[in-house]
Amino acid sequence: MKKIVSILLTLALVLSLCSFALADEKPVIRVAYPGNIQAFIDGEDENHNFIIDYIEEQSGVDVVWNILPNEDAQNKLNMLVVSGDVDVIFGGYQTMLDFYNNGLLAVLNDYIPESTFAADVEELTKECTFGDDVFAIFYPGGQSEATAVWMYNKQLLADAGIEVPEELTLDQFTDILYKIKEAYPDKIALTACGNGSNNMFLNGLQNIYGAFGIANAVRVTDDGSLEYTGASEDMRECIAYISKLYADGILDPEYMVNTKDTITPKLINGNIVTISDMWYDYTGTHSTYMVDENNALTNWGQVPIIHGTRATSGQTNGSKTRQIGAVTASCKNIEAAVKVLAVMSTDDYYYRIMYGVPGVDSIRDEATGKVTWLDTPVAKAYNANGTFFHNYYSVKESKALRCARLLPTYNPPERFETDIMMFYAPKEVDDPISVHPYTPEYDDIRADLDDLFAVYFGKMVIGDYSVDQFDELISEFDALGGNEAMAALTEWYKK
Repeated sequence: MKKIVSILLTLALVLSLCSFALADEKPVIRVAYPGNIQAFIDGEDENHNFIIDYIEEQSGVDVVWNILPNEDAQNKLNMLVVSGDVDVIFGGYQTMLDFYNNGLLAVLNDYIPESTFAADVEELTKECTFGDDVFAIFYPGGQSEATAVWMYNKQLLADAGIEVPEELTLDQFTDILYKIKEAYPDKIALTACGNGSNNMFLNGLQNIYGAFGIANAVRVTDDGSLEYTGASEDMRECIAYISKLYADGILDPEYMVNTKDTITPKLINGNIVTISDMWYDYTGTHSTYMVDENNALTNWGQVPIIHGTRATSGQTNGSKTRQIGAVTASCKNIEAAVKVLAVMSTDDYYYRIMYGVPGVDSIRDEATGKVTWLDTPVAKAYNANGTFFHNYYSVKESKALRCARLLPTYNPPERFETDIMMFYAPKEVDDPISVHPYTPEYDDIRADLDDLFAVYFGKMVIGDYSVDQFDELISEFDALGGNEAMAALTEWYKK
């Protein structure tokens, strides 16, 4: 009897020790992340580096990182999710929405309030809610909207007695362009990089589209229905307007084939008076040839919005770089998975992926926001490769940290204020179908619609087609099933 009791006590002790060991063991979460440009310090890899170690330390979770291949990444991700071999995934809106609609994502409503989110949970989830279900966590990406701005040579306009108001209407914009043509007949009044313009939103001219109330491929009408903007009366007027600029010699005759490289010599030679192009070309590509001797953009002004007649004047926010983190339905420990997402939503996490460990790899001046790198392996690796950890890990970027990232690149620092204003100035116009579920009536003909309108609009602008052929375009839109597509999207939208 004593022997049996002794055996039982020994067994109980062993079980107790095993239970203690299991309780002390970290939960394991498998993460799949889109591949891009990875850079690691010698001796580190995707599952052992100062970023992963930080995530594990803060979350109390053992994270196993799986970088998806650049080629065929979507199929690889599909296989991982369907097979149940991944717990947390990152990707874009439509991918996540498709997974959710197929029952492959966990609903997070019951887990988010109990998590350790330092950021505003409502802000992180408002764009990832379908019905009442929170199916993912939204993170602003590493870039801003791809909005176009109008840049003008202030000295040339001043010499011609042409004033540019701070709030620029379409009528004022038009008047200024024609005055420029009159004052400088041998110069280009307005140029842009058409790059072939293989989209109905002719490249570089999105600010003009915005003045006609056209910000996205689909918009909401006054009665709450959805319409394809390419087939709208506003678009007819917009294309007629742009084609007239071209016919009257206002828009660069080489617009359709212009690239950044072909614009550069025109800019250097002083042949360009105004440019319509992306905001980052004002702060980057073109600015190299627009700055004064102090590297300041004092010789050039910019207007981010041309106000038209509709309340929706402004430009799309549908082209934001976005990342969404979601937990798969097969995940065995959703609480642990959400803890990983919570850590990756903090400003401290973002600082580390941009500047390493605070006080170790870099020092930030709280008064100015300027970050100074120190002499460490991480700092050296970052300075040797500006994408160090950025594309790989960047899933959260606050405005303050983005400003801090940009500030060190400016000399003199006064130019920073101009560029930051450019970074945030363009008015946002929501895309009503940015998170629509797969709708065959629309999604199956989407590429055909893009091609159809790109061909017509490109030819209308340069005069190969008459703008009167817009009615012919509408007939082809109908024949492709455009009206049925909008009806199907409207049915979903009104629900």
